[in-house]
Amino acid sequence: MSSRSGRRSRVKRGARGQRLVNDLVEACKNNQVGKAKKLLRKGADPNGEHRGLGLTPLIAASGLGHLDVIGELLKLRFIEVNCANRQGTTALFFASQ
Repeated sequence: MSSRSGRRSRVKRGARGQRLVNDLVEACKNNQVGKAKKLLRKGADPNGEHRGLGLTPLIAASGLGHLDVIGELLKLRFIEVNCANRQGTTALFFASQ
């Protein structure tokens, strides 16, 4: 994930896109920066929500204080830092806990 990497048009949709998002959230929960970069290159939506957990990648990383992966996500020009989960909670809220 370079500082201006990826375009929103490369984000995968449908069932494959959802699997990529789920995998990306799991990588962010586990602070797996290399895996997160790989998934983003494959087209995982950094603003997508894990179907089962209801977390975005940024929320998952922020809630656990994973600064390495948070830093990489924030480098994306189309990351939505105020993106909320199903309950209306943002990454900032989780980071402050």
